[in-house]
Amino acid sequence: MSILLSRGDRLKKFLNNILKNRGLRTRLILFFLILIYFPIIINIYFIYEGTINAVKKDKIEVSKKVLIKTREVLESELNKVAGEVNGFATNLAIGASIAKYDTSIYKKRIDAYIKSKIRKIVDSNEYINDATCITIDGKVLSAKNKLNIDGDKFFIDKLYNEILINNKEQLWIDINIDRLSKGGKQDDKVLLVQKIHHITPKDSDEGKLMGTGNDVDNGVVGFIFVDIDKEELISLYSTIALTDDNDISIYNEFFKPIISKPYIKLKSNFITIHNRDNLELFVKEVNIKGTDYLLGVSDMKSPEWNIVSLVPIDSLIEPTKEGIKGSFKIVGIISVIVAIIITLEVLVLSRLVTEKEMVNYRLNVSENLNQKLRIYKHDFMNHLQIIQALLEMGHSERAMEYLKNIANEGRAIHNNYEIGIPELEATISTAINEAKKQNIEVELDTIEITEELPIDLYDLIKIITNLIKNAMYALTNSDSDMKILKIEISYELGYYIFKITNNVPIIPEDIREKIFNKGFSTKGDNGNGLGLFIIKRLVDKYGGDLKLVVDENGNNFIVSIPEKY
Repeated sequence: MSILLSRGDRLKKFLNNILKNRGLRTRLILFFLILIYFPIIINIYFIYEGTINAVKKDKIEVSKKVLIKTREVLESELNKVAGEVNGFATNLAIGASIAKYDTSIYKKRIDAYIKSKIRKIVDSNEYINDATCITIDGKVLSAKNKLNIDGDKFFIDKLYNEILINNKEQLWIDINIDRLSKGGKQDDKVLLVQKIHHITPKDSDEGKLMGTGNDVDNGVVGFIFVDIDKEELISLYSTIALTDDNDISIYNEFFKPIISKPYIKLKSNFITIHNRDNLELFVKEVNIKGTDYLLGVSDMKSPEWNIVSLVPIDSLIEPTKEGIKGSFKIVGIISVIVAIIITLEVLVLSRLVTEKEMVNYRLNVSENLNQKLRIYKHDFMNHLQIIQALLEMGHSERAMEYLKNIANEGRAIHNNYEIGIPELEATISTAINEAKKQNIEVELDTIEITEELPIDLYDLIKIITNLIKNAMYALTNSDSDMKILKIEISYELGYYIFKITNNVPIIPEDIREKIFNKGFSTKGDNGNGLGLFIIKRLVDKYGGDLKLVVDENGNNFIVSIPEKY
């Protein structure tokens, strides 16, 4: 019994010393806090790295999809151009008219006929600036006289021999045609050239006289040159960039930049080194001058061009990093507050309770302290295990959302934008992050879309991204103290409604009617006037409607897409 009392007395003395000794009490509290929070911090670090790697993988897959879609769109539009040019070049009447021009008494009619056919090519395709036909005797017939090629200079130039001896009937070339011009400096051109043959059909009177039994090719009698509108081609892929500094460029088969000048010009051997498997499409991380980039290359078949995407890795994951860091800061603040509360509770109680009461109360205090720390540790470990499991299953977006819910526990969530379309949610999330940097308030009012949309997702993202960028540009350049970007998605009477609103500055009434016209821009030298024109064309493609409504809320750009088209 005496031994038990001695041990009890020693324990009582030890506890009393802890409660009375401030330094010892503080060290003990710090020890318990470190014991609890150190594993949590280690887990947070691994979750952070896992989330960043998961997001990076997602971005790589998105980059591949963007390159594939860009290639499909470009090939589709350029094949249409090639088809129209081929229709002109293989027209038997065109070839015969050129061949018999010198002996014909209807030269003016022939000129008018050929010009009308050339104009039809230009007018029917928005990606063509001009078209010119050059006959073998040097006669030049042009639709708009923009190309301005001198026929005599062409036939003594090396380009003539290169085209003539090439086995292909159609050639895509990028060239500076100053040396072929009649006068005046011209920009570098992307041209589609096709030979024009004089074919004598076997069933014609002339063919029957020849008696060959086959169509007779009497040789090349001319060429048709089509000048491609670079700005229109750029508009096909400029709005689908992953980030603002995503450089998307086009190189020809000799890996020379065409259409537009890239920010960083890559050499052909650079692609060869990194594309060891000679794939039609590849995306990988590369280091250029000390900066890590995501490089993507997609080979086109016709024409034989290469689409190259180059985007800094930091730009891809920076929004995610900032979001995670912001959430962890909130979690850290909550942790510190909890630690302070626990510490103060111990300190205050140790001062208020008398020594006699402390003997009876000290065990309860220790037990309560340990219980609270265990509960807090248990909750955090549960949350971290759930987040880790989500990441391992590839649900990085759900892990991010769960982490945000932890940080904002106890608060009502006012800005919920679960739309059901991850790509659209990512677009809106990027806009919100950018708006915060510019001190722009964002209001969201969206529905969850459960049915398949009647519009191609690529086109929808292109429409929404353009409208948000326009609204952000207007708000950023406004001097107003109250800047509001509002994004609304709803469904009304068989229509999906997408509305983007910026409250300032109000668009003047005198330009509202022409704001959707091609070439019209409110951005001055910073705009090309193609954004809203392209959006209008995409909306019309799906039988939808795009309109501008200006009211007390500001400029409302409203896109309506019918449920069934």
